[in-house]
Amino acid sequence: MATRKDALPPILEAIPGATVRSMFGEYALYVQGKVVGFVCDDTIFLKNLAEARALLPNAELGPAYPGSKAYIVADPWLDDPAVLAAAARAIADALPAPKPKAAKVPK
Repeated sequence: MATRKDALPPILEAIPGATVRSMFGEYALYVQGKVVGFVCDDTIFLKNLAEARALLPNAELGPAYPGSKAYIVADPWLDDPAVLAAAARAIADALPAPKPKAAKVPK
């Protein structure tokens, strides 16, 4: 089941500065230009990093899509957006800067 577009506004409202990009009917969740997780089947999945687990204790883990590694299921923290946003920012801060894209060579 693909994520409904109306599932995105509450997530983007809870995580100030976050953006999403469509990806195979689902969405990648970006903070500070870095992928911090996914929105799949109307569920928020954050990268399973120690920085996020410290802020989201006892968080359930699950695959974002069939065959994926375990991600933090972050939906319960939509009711506490400050904590959800802090966890997303902590993940972004822990990740390396995105690599610059190579310039396209004209044909």
